[in-house]
Amino acid sequence: MAAAIVFGPSFFPSFSSIAGTLAAFATFSVSEEAFLSWGWRVPFLASAVMVPMGLVIRFTISESPDFEKVESTHRDQRLPIVTVLLENLREVLLAAGAFIGINTVGYIFMAYLLSYSTKVLGMSKTLMLLVTGSVGLAVWAAALFPLIDLRNPPVIAALFTELFSAEVRYSGASLGYQIGSVLGGGLAPTVAAALYANWGSSAPISLYLTAVTLLSLLCVVAITRKVRTAA
Repeated sequence: MAAAIVFGPSFFPSFSSIAGTLAAFATFSVSEEAFLSWGWRVPFLASAVMVPMGLVIRFTISESPDFEKVESTHRDQRLPIVTVLLENLREVLLAAGAFIGINTVGYIFMAYLLSYSTKVLGMSKTLMLLVTGSVGLAVWAAALFPLIDLRNPPVIAALFTELFSAEVRYSGASLGYQIGSVLGGGLAPTVAAALYANWGSSAPISLYLTAVTLLSLLCVVAITRKVRTAA
């Protein structure tokens, strides 16, 4: 008897590795002209599927006790984004600053490094992707088990939520995250390209990465002190 295929909740995290392999295969299967013409649009079109999935998850997930308490006491805000900008702008900027370093380094590594290596250093795209993957695996392999042994899950989300009261927590944490993503991830490759075009050296890019990561460190320290004071 043939076994039935069941797509349970545990399927989707494991599918990410399959999806990455399929995406890499698709990238190497098309010519550079085809990739620049229409291939780069495919991931954006595929991401449209995630929107309804996200909505379904959001509307079916149960609220936390803090939010249930806010609803029961009728303290929920009609326009929380306006409230958080008027009353918690400093906290939003701290959250954005704490996240900007991660995004900047990540997008420089994932996006600009490929362009820099192929256009400036003359390396092939395929070779650079293999080198990047190998270096990344080598670095993370050394840190993987020590991090697991800490038994400490990522704390970024928890750190952001401690900044805001329950009435505006979702809007405040989300706004800080998105601003950090735009300023860090969205602008980082453009800033790096402009720095190299102006100076003709990668040294300013390194200084740029150092500056934004130090900014994030200062923001994290400020957030930690604020949370401890509030507690």
